[in-house]
Amino acid sequence: MKHHNIRTESVCLDWIKRYILFHHKTHPAQMGAPELEAFLSHLAVAGKVAFDPKSGKERAAVSLSQSVGAGVAMAGQ
Repeated sequence: MKHHNIRTESVCLDWIKRYILFHHKTHPAQMGAPELEAFLSHLAVAGKVAFDPKSGKERAAVSLSQSVGAGVAMAGQ
């Protein structure tokens, strides 16, 4: 990660950890859009997390989404 506040980086790492644990410690490079959608749906339903684009948590989720997408693209090469 670059150009982020240390707190933002910490929140991003926390969400990445939650994402990996939610999928039973599967490496993010082995997951794609369906896994990310399942995780976000779980957060919305079970965690009752509402999406607020101004929130650091949601920016972290978007960053996670972009990281996963980049990993999927790289794995396909």
